[in-house]
Amino acid sequence: MSAGRLLLIRHGQTGGNKQRYVGWEDLPLDETGVAQARTVAELLAGERIDALYSSPLSRAVDTARPLAAARGLTIQVRAELKEIDYGSYQGLLKTDQPLKLRREHMLAPMPGGESLQDVFNRVSRFADEATSELAAGASLAVVGHFWSNRMLVGALSGVPFEELFARSKYKPANGSIYELVCRWDAAREPVSARWIGAGADGGEG
Repeated sequence: MSAGRLLLIRHGQTGGNKQRYVGWEDLPLDETGVAQARTVAELLAGERIDALYSSPLSRAVDTARPLAAARGLTIQVRAELKEIDYGSYQGLLKTDQPLKLRREHMLAPMPGGESLQDVFNRVSRFADEATSELAAGASLAVVGHFWSNRMLVGALSGVPFEELFARSKYKPANGSIYELVCRWDAAREPVSARWIGAGADGGEG
């Protein structure tokens, strides 16, 4: 079986990423985020990309646009790639409402929102779609968010949700690119993984 490649991109910075729980709020990229989107396209200029997928939120789509324009790709939007829904916590300052999602909302949804398990289940539907392409040796670029990207790495690697945080330290920074090469058979054994450009910072949104 061929080794497929996933280029997993976190959207560029917005004005709310560091301060608030953004979630499904459709914030635009700020000046730094626009520059990060251009940098993503530049860093991937010489890379093979067969298809480009994005969350429908504008900060993800606008991060994908320079790459799509440079490579003549169509941005294929998938709702499954949206960030976690913070429900009634969305928009609140993190200093006013500290959340420990892994402790408090691993399985229990936030009021009016989702749990981490919910996001994993949702993203897994996209993983099922992508796996057939990756198993055929495709190179896919996906633009998502902090939590949806973390769940996608696990789902595509065949890691059960219960083991995800013990087995993965992946925490993407805004504008980061993570390359994951695997043989996408039943074992889904990783061949290699590396950061391209910016790496991890752990900030959510």
